[in-house]
Amino acid sequence: MSSFLYCDNDNIQYKDSCGFIDKLLPNNSIVCYKIFGSVNELAKIDEECRAKHEYIVCSKPITKGGDKNSSDIRLCIEVMDDLIIHPNIHTIIICSNDTDFIPLCQRIRKTGRHCWLIIDTKNTSGKQNEHFEKFYNKVFDINVERKKSEELQQIAKKKAEELQYISKEKEYKKLVIKIVNNLYSKLETLQISFPTIIEEFTRIGLDWRSKELKFKAFLQEYLSDTKYKIVGEYVSRK
Repeated sequence: MSSFLYCDNDNIQYKDSCGFIDKLLPNNSIVCYKIFGSVNELAKIDEECRAKHEYIVCSKPITKGGDKNSSDIRLCIEVMDDLIIHPNIHTIIICSNDTDFIPLCQRIRKTGRHCWLIIDTKNTSGKQNEHFEKFYNKVFDINVERKKSEELQQIAKKKAEELQYISKEKEYKKLVIKIVNNLYSKLETLQISFPTIIEEFTRIGLDWRSKELKFKAFLQEYLSDTKYKIVGEYVSRK
């Protein structure tokens, strides 16, 4: 199934959307990409992306209020020309939130081809989206893929933070055990009192209070599964 894709770049920025578009249409054979926009907008698209697609510069209309260029009209002309030049085109894909392309869609479907639409609901209303679905064979939403991507990024970030926390906690526990080991070696005793351990933590700069635990609970937390046990207000060897 061969498809041609036409992007109204003034309406949906291709450079910001191409990754999401590829995810929306992973199994679709797009033979040709045509991007329509002003010189300034097309200049923002990187060279790697430029090499893959055809960029059609649309000059501003010679009328008052000419901030909007003529990309809509040029896009329609290109579609109609391509339908004649390439009779084997099965699907026309239009990237735009503009309702002006509905008559074009109707004409495409009269020729027996399919017409799909790619929109970005970040910039459209719900009623407008329902309106689109009445005319196009399929409507895809860039914003759906954007949200999926953002959710995956948040999950990955949270996972990375959790792994980082676990790693820091392991290192912290190793440090606590090392300090207690050194105290036992230096004092050559069977028990070490809490005040002695606190004094050593303070000397070394280990801020045990940041864990928001009472000292006994702190030691039970970080000396668990070791050769030490808590007996009253002392740390003893098992």
